[in-house]
Amino acid sequence: MTEEPRDLHLDERLRAAFAPPREAAFRDVAARAIGAARPRPEPRPFWPWLLAIAAALLVVAMLLERPRRGPQGHDGAALGQLWATAYADAQQHGFTHNCCEPGFDLPSRCRERFATALEVAASSGVDVIGCYCSGPDGGAMILLTERAGTTSCICVLPRAQDPGVVLPAGSGLQLARREVGPLVLYSLGPTADEVALRQFAVP
Repeated sequence: MTEEPRDLHLDERLRAAFAPPREAAFRDVAARAIGAARPRPEPRPFWPWLLAIAAALLVVAMLLERPRRGPQGHDGAALGQLWATAYADAQQHGFTHNCCEPGFDLPSRCRERFATALEVAASSGVDVIGCYCSGPDGGAMILLTERAGTTSCICVLPRAQDPGVVLPAGSGLQLARREVGPLVLYSLGPTADEVALRQFAVP
């Protein structure tokens, strides 16, 4: 018995309507179901990170604002006051009273104080008379020197402990500064003797 064309058409439509889904569709449905069932981690709050960053910035700001200190804790102004007083005292006593040391050995003395030798060229014209030892020096080594008939102090500090020395107003003195290896040298006198500073070197 032959089926009517109308019945064939109806059968095709019913088969299409009730046909099972393709394999890819099954995979998509399964993946969505697994993703929905998997617990999602709760988002972490961001404010602890902001708090940590703010604290770090505050510490850096405090370190930058803290004034640098010399070997004995003096700031630049206090150290400048000590040096000006030392120069006035040495000048009053002619750069000789309780200051000169026979056989003063500059390299050895600097090595003892700063673990670094310092020397002055023999042909420099700078005569190192000795160390100032009549009063406080703020942890520096204050060398009493003479060049071309002019006396001055050469103040030696570790470069890492240089607070940036500033002389008191009205002292009548001037400073010149030079870095020599791990040390920093200041020339202190009525005029800043940069020529004398250039004669010192770390061997």
